Amino acid sequence: MSQTTGVDLTNILLVAGETSGDQHASDLIRHSQSYRPELKFIGIAGKKSQSEGMEILADCQDLNMMGLSAVLGKAWSIVKCYRQISQQLQQKQFACVVLVDFAGFNLRIAKLAKRFAIPVFYYIPPKVWAWKANRIKTIQRYVDHVACIFPFEKQLYETYNINHTIVANPLIQQLQAHQQQLARSVNKDSTSKWTIALIPGSRPNEIKHTLPQLLQAAERLDGLYNIQWLIPLGPDTAKTDIEHLVNQCPCDIKLVDSKQRYVAYQASDIALACSGTVTLELALLNVPMVVFYRMSRLSYYFAKMVIQTPYVSLCNILLKSRVVEELISWRDANAENIARQCQLLIESNTKRHQQQKHFDTIRKLLDPLQYMRVEEAFDQFLTNGATHD
Repeated sequence: MSQTTGVDLTNILLVAGETSGDQHASDLIRHSQSYRPELKFIGIAGKKSQSEGMEILADCQDLNMMGLSAVLGKAWSIVKCYRQISQQLQQKQFACVVLVDFAGFNLRIAKLAKRFAIPVFYYIPPKVWAWKANRIKTIQRYVDHVACIFPFEKQLYETYNINHTIVANPLIQQLQAHQQQLARSVNKDSTSKWTIALIPGSRPNEIKHTLPQLLQAAERLDGLYNIQWLIPLGPDTAKTDIEHLVNQCPCDIKLVDSKQRYVAYQASDIALACSGTVTLELALLNVPMVVFYRMSRLSYYFAKMVIQTPYVSLCNILLKSRVVEELISWRDANAENIARQCQLLIESNTKRHQQQKHFDTIRKLLDPLQYMRVEEAFDQFLTNGATHD
């Protein structure tokens, strides 16, 4: 590795946002240290990364935000974290900067690293193929190597001549880590014919807009079929918000702890899921689904202007076709439509099996044996010369 004299090749500055980023970062730290035990990680992440020995300057929850109000509410935390990173770059020598997801903040850190001539390795880059396409030029200018998790990203990065590696998708690795747990089944009601998961998202604002529609859909279906309802909680799910709404619903609904969420997913015959990473998790676990996202009229029209893909769920994006039903906007993502689409899946073995056949294609497409592991890509990045052009 070509570096200026005095650079400590064991110091790595790492920045990861949100709980999912912390999980991915902790896995990268643990496996990278099996290659290079001398590596020392410092920066912004969470408890999982800290448990792997990383020195935490600030908890990534301080940066957890979605929407304008959340950004404004955490403006000082954002500024403070940025200053801490800047101070570290001024005071210490680093072999490189590792960025994990969290595009809005991390692209600014990439620019900052460029100012100090420090190479940047970006794991799980911004979804420029979905929206904010101009970010690809920022990546081209400020990022030295990108570790992508979707095979279709390859063409994009080749077009812009950006150094990149397609690595194994971390969701696959997470599910593999839960294989023993997944071998067990959640306690299903023996009197229920159907088990259906309600997945309203994790953020308070999402839950506020989506869960009432899900609960109303459940009420519509409850009298027609013998159903056990589950709400698997995510690591960041606002549980009290969910409990408050569920307590007002006449349906018998079981909340499942986040540590058991994969078991709950796998035990489900159908899932009604808010659009997000969970839709890919469900596909990998072979669970037929209806995908929805409820937003205001203004937000919907804004999204239509900036989103570059015809689909919002990762299943449909990966296969470039409408594999699962999507109900998006204030107009379509309502209880009546959600219940109707769920009923179609209940009534049709063919529809469920068609989805599962497509899910098999997704599993083959993302088979980790086809791709390098991220820690291997990172090790090569360090070995082959993590330098700016």
